[in-house]
Amino acid sequence: MPQRKVGGHTVLYQGLTSGSIGVTASQKREELMMILNQNIQPEAIVDAMLSSEASWNATSIFAAAVLIDLRSIERRRANDAN
Repeated sequence: MPQRKVGGHTVLYQGLTSGSIGVTASQKREELMMILNQNIQPEAIVDAMLSSEASWNATSIFAAAVLIDLRSIERRRANDAN
């Protein structure tokens, strides 16, 4: 089973390909929804995460990938402004 470092912890995950080159945010979201077997809604994400270890890991990987993408976008904008 694939492993990834998230927040200083090594986590196991099934199927989520976050961080893959060419994978869009909406593709990552669709993949997470398939793993969780439900739509991602702010009011339901905690329950979905707590439903299983695989769901927790997939959600954690997804959130980390989103933050990495946002930081990358911010750096590009800052570099372009200079």
